[in-house]
Amino acid sequence: MGKQKEYSVPAIERAITILDTLTKRNLTSNKIHQELGIPKTSAFVILNTLEKHHLIEQKKDNTYKLGHRTFQWGMHFYNEIDLVRISRPFIEQLVENTPYTGHLAILTDNLPVYIDKVEGNGFVRFATSIGQQLPLHSSGVGKVLGVSLDEPSILAAIYRYRDTTDDAEEKFRQFKEDVTFIQKNGYSVEDEEMEDGIRCLAVPIYGPNEEILAAISITAISKDLPIVSFSNWAMKAKKAALEISKKLGYLKSDD
Repeated sequence: MGKQKEYSVPAIERAITILDTLTKRNLTSNKIHQELGIPKTSAFVILNTLEKHHLIEQKKDNTYKLGHRTFQWGMHFYNEIDLVRISRPFIEQLVENTPYTGHLAILTDNLPVYIDKVEGNGFVRFATSIGQQLPLHSSGVGKVLGVSLDEPSILAAIYRYRDTTDDAEEKFRQFKEDVTFIQKNGYSVEDEEMEDGIRCLAVPIYGPNEEILAAISITAISKDLPIVSFSNWAMKAKKAALEISKKLGYLKSDD
């Protein structure tokens, strides 16, 4: 039997190329035409169709970015690989016989969202919930998940959660310092930034291309998570995150 003939639809191929490119950076219609070699008329029609179905969105600077429907598709993919199912045993082990609460979070529209929660054995129960959205700049998981975001995205996220008297530029400066700390140490610290008396450590979970897919954190009242214990608990959390990352296709042996 001869080799089966392969079929291809040029318009779909071009649409996929555009979507793949927009996962890395935002582009204007003209840049898409120039850099991807797609004729202007074809680019216009494809962009309009993708926008109509909310697969892309046009920003105020006329560049296109991925739309919210791609997130819905992405969440379906997450459900298929079952990030929560894979991560939960490791988070349970991390907080077992401790007064800590473990959380699993992903980035949604440049803001962290909890997708799982595991209670330890502590007397205190934190009023966090699955589906809860958090500020990017002051939450432990937000700092970790925001490491790869560009400056406009970070500032936009900060403005969404700042008080009217807050200085967004100062918060951005502090966030960049936090990113430097994360890049050096592999974990983030939330030291009573969201609520007095509450501390949190967070670490990244990586995917097969070394991208940050999610973050896990441990949350505790300050007396149960003293500063002198940060390094030790960060090491334990990173070990758990690494095992989760490996199950998601991450190939490096350490960070």
